[in-house]
Formats: sequence, C-alpha cells, structure tokens
Amino acid sequence: MAGVDDFKPRFNSSSTALEVLEGLDLTGVRVFITGGNCGIGFETVRALALHGAHVFLGCRNTETGQEAVRQIEEEKEGVKCEVIKCDLSRLASVRHAAQSLRNRLGERKLDVLILNAAVSILPFQITEDGFEITYQVNHLAQMYLTLLLSPLLARGSRIVSVSSGAHQWSTFGEELSEEDISPTAATTAIAPLWYRRTYDNTKLLNILMVKRLHERWFKSKGILANVLHPGVIHTNITRNSWLVWLAFLALSFTPFSKNLEQGAATTVLVAVSPDTAGTGVSGCYFDDCDIKTPSDAAQNLELAAQAWRLSLKLLVKATEGMTPHIPDEFLMDEMSEN
Repeated sequence: MAGVDDFKPRFNSSSTALEVLEGLDLTGVRVFITGGNCGIGFETVRALALHGAHVFLGCRNTETGQEAVRQIEEEKEGVKCEVIKCDLSRLASVRHAAQSLRNRLGERKLDVLILNAAVSILPFQITEDGFEITYQVNHLAQMYLTLLLSPLLARGSRIVSVSSGAHQWSTFGEELSEEDISPTAATTAIAPLWYRRTYDNTKLLNILMVKRLHERWFKSKGILANVLHPGVIHTNITRNSWLVWLAFLALSFTPFSKNLEQGAATTVLVAVSPDTAGTGVSGCYFDDCDIKTPSDAAQNLELAAQAWRLSLKLLVKATEGMTPHIPDEFLMDEMSEN
C-alpha cells in the first residue's frame, strides 16, 4: 500500500467534513458521487461544493437531487452542482448516467469518483437485470459505473468507496461463487438476518473491489483507489422500517457515534485532501480519518480476485451488446489471467 508510512493523520472521529476542508480551494475539481442527495452523501456534496468543487450528483430520484442542490445554493451563491439520473437498481440507468457525464465533461478528466450510495433492509428481490437488489445497488452497479467511467480517470484521479465496518461480519468463505455475488434465493427466512447478511457481504465486496482495482490496474497508472468506513450513523439507508432498524442495530453491537457532518469527514479526506494525495496513499482502508486495518477477508487478494472475476462475468453477461460497453482493457486483462 503505497505511501502508508508517509500519511500523518490530522483529524479524528469528531472532525467534520468542513473542518477537514478548511482553507482548501477546490475550484476546477470535478466530482461524481452516487447517492449525494441525502445523509452522508449530501454532507459530502455540501462540503465539496462550498469549497468550489464542481459536483455531479448521481441520484435515483432527480427531484430530491435538485432539492439538495437548492439547499446548498441557498447557503452559498454560485456553487457548481448538477444532478444526473442514476438508478443503481437498473443497469440501463447506470449506462445512461455514465454517458451523460462523459458528454458533460467532454475532454476534461474526472478528478474524483465517490461510490457512496447504498441500501439496506430490503427484502429479497430480483431486479430487471437479474440480480438480487441489495447486491446490485451496493456492489455490482457501482462496479459497473466505475468501469464505464474509467476512461475519464487519469493520473491523480481518485476513487473513493464508502464501505462499512460491518464488512467484518460477512458470511463469505474462502471460495466464492456467483451465488455469493448475487443470490438467487434468500439464504434465511429470518428477515433481520437477511438484511444484515446482505449488507455485510456487499460492504466486504466494496473493499475487495477497491483492492483489485488498486493492485491490478490503477497503481501503475497513478490513480488512487481507497475505501472507508464513515462511522455508525442513522441515515435514510434504514428508512424502510424503523422496527427492522432496531433489530439491525441490536445485531451490530455498536451505538450511534457520529452525526452526518462527522460521517462525511473521512470521505472528503480521502477524496480531495492533500493529506492523502500528497503521500500517494492508495489501496487503503480508512476509518475516523486515519488508515486502519480491515478484516482478514478484506485483505485477501485471492478473494478479491475471485470476487472481481465473478462480478465481471455477471456484468458482461447482463450488459452484452449494450453501449457504452465495459472497456476492453478490463476484459482482456482478466482473460490473460485465466
């Protein structure tokens, strides 16, 4: 993990996103974020936009996205925020979002891609793309988006994936199958356990994806890819049922510890702070604005390779003949390994 020894933490669990960015001028920095209309995502967008960044919000609901932008505009005139329709439960919407961003940027590069959106406490459901919905929204669709936007990334660009400390409770073994990446049936009839299992597993997949991207492609290109745990915060991710959320919380063994502004601090640190860019930190797991050690499974490069190959296979099959298509460099590279 390049640059780890050079990274010196200046912030902690009580720091807010605005404190992390204090004094920074982000004019000209272009950011795309999934789920930027509410919760931690909104506070991330707000902090970045108030410091001059040009932020593109990828939102399932464009009306709530526009409302989020209006709130920030009321706080400061002249902020640069644009909303792009991006429904992660539909790969067609992800393709359209990627193409829309490419059209808007033209020849300019994308400086930061923040994979922030996530769902939890959803019953078993198969999407129109043939995937279990939580696994698609939290992992497969965001991996797909990353691949489609990769041509916009250049040396110095950053990818930030918002995972969770819940990854440590993943039920994955040492050998993965397609059923692990997108179950075809609920693995338990006990709803709270299903919600917990799907969330934990997809959060581990977030880390494994970043590990694979860093080790296999981006390290040699000077693109920084990191993953983080924002802290335990009650957000709209649990909006489907407060009773189920209580069950979910009881299983987490962790009390609420941060507000939304604090929850966004680690994201903006990893996304734009010179603390991370200047040291070339990549392939790392952050928590409380510092580099931490994730679970053993999250550090398993072979497991990361398995998860990547299986996910790529599923995505290629589901998007065959669609444009824009997954860049050939990813397809050819994986073929050369097998």
